[in-house]
Amino acid sequence: MYIIINNLKSNAQFFLEDYYEPTRNDKSCHSGGLIEYIRKGIIRKRLDLFELKSFETIASELTINKNKYFLLTFYRTERGENKLQNISKFFQELSSVLNKATNKYDNLILMGDINIDFHNKKSVGYKELKEFMDVFSLSNLIKDNTCFFKDHESSIDVILTNKPRRFFHSKAFELGVSDCHKMIVTHLRAHIARLNTKNIIYRSMKNFNEEIFLKELSEQLESFTCFETNMAYENLVDILEKILDKHAPMKKKKVRGNQNRFMNKHLSKAIMKRSALKSKYLKNKNAINRNNFKKQRNICVKLRNEAIKTDFQNVTTNLNRSSKPFYDLVKPYMTNKGALCSSDINLMENGKIVSDERHLTEIFNEYYINIIKHSSGKNPVSIAETLESGSSYDKIIDEILAKYKDHPSITCIKINQIHTESFIFKLVNQNEVLKILKSVDPKKSVGIDSIPPKIIKMAANVLAKPLTDI
Repeated sequence: MYIIINNLKSNAQFFLEDYYEPTRNDKSCHSGGLIEYIRKGIIRKRLDLFELKSFETIASELTINKNKYFLLTFYRTERGENKLQNISKFFQELSSVLNKATNKYDNLILMGDINIDFHNKKSVGYKELKEFMDVFSLSNLIKDNTCFFKDHESSIDVILTNKPRRFFHSKAFELGVSDCHKMIVTHLRAHIARLNTKNIIYRSMKNFNEEIFLKELSEQLESFTCFETNMAYENLVDILEKILDKHAPMKKKKVRGNQNRFMNKHLSKAIMKRSALKSKYLKNKNAINRNNFKKQRNICVKLRNEAIKTDFQNVTTNLNRSSKPFYDLVKPYMTNKGALCSSDINLMENGKIVSDERHLTEIFNEYYINIIKHSSGKNPVSIAETLESGSSYDKIIDEILAKYKDHPSITCIKINQIHTESFIFKLVNQNEVLKILKSVDPKKSVGIDSIPPKIIKMAANVLAKPLTDI
């Protein structure tokens, strides 16, 4: 999306949800400017070297379904110059840019306010525009008049491309936000892939018995001792995990990427039956199979409507407490089949687009574990490895403090620190720990230890003493 704007310094008022930070090019406060919005999820790179020097333009490389598109948005105005000279300079610079772009990109899109009436062969600049389009095999997708000034209509807003068959529904719309221009739009024939299936790992509470679980956990922790803090905490987590694995084992299930929150087991089974009957009807198109499929389809529609109604009722009951559940419920109905909800990461690595989750994880992991090498060009020195095996944490910390005591950042802290009286940590008591455990929000997500917060809250009376000792 591109828009002609007035020159404003602040970018804050132009932010749109689900779009990247807008790109702007404002040459003068007297002639407006350009702003470009790119939806999140589309890989975009700004091409400064492909932008015109004398005119407001924004050049971008878009990657959509692994196809690269060269997009150039422009606004041509004379600013007091001779119109013919200005047009000649515009197409001269534009041709130079397109000569470079065609060597790298197969798909070209040029769009904006060209201030030349495309529908009037006698208009100033029409001949130059047509010659330019013929040289680069470009077509104008906009057939409607786009500018209405007093009693005169013209088509001065264009979308030029060398692949017109890839676009459809190209029109001009009156929005009432411009003095005389309509908004021009087009649609790219691009397949929007459905979201990938998600693997959800969860604890099965199907056969969970709270009384037996707490009794067994209490028996296991009767002999719990705390000598070394870190080791004691690890032992506590290990005991809790083993007992929890026994009573609420970890399980995995697959759900659709665009799985709706109202989906339940009854509706899911009905949809599966509908799909089976549809396949049967397509293989043998007789009246019986058709009626069976239509009957099951109607059942699915009824169950779906009931599930949505129930979901809305459950959320709106507690609307006064929090608006977040209601927003989470409504948002999927305002998106495009889940496409706008995708949080997929695409990364350009060594000239190739990487989208595989495992590969992306390895790239990020390698970068951050070697962040010192990447930023300084040298491998870090591990002080722990220079000490004897099994050295205590205190000894390692003392060695680190001694080695870096004269480091510029440490020296700066010492110079600027405010000298205050030293303090000691206050020992906590069991009642304080118990109060904190019972206040845990059971709706929070599970941590790396895979222990649900509701289990922590449930076992608060049992866990309070060992956690207090630690």
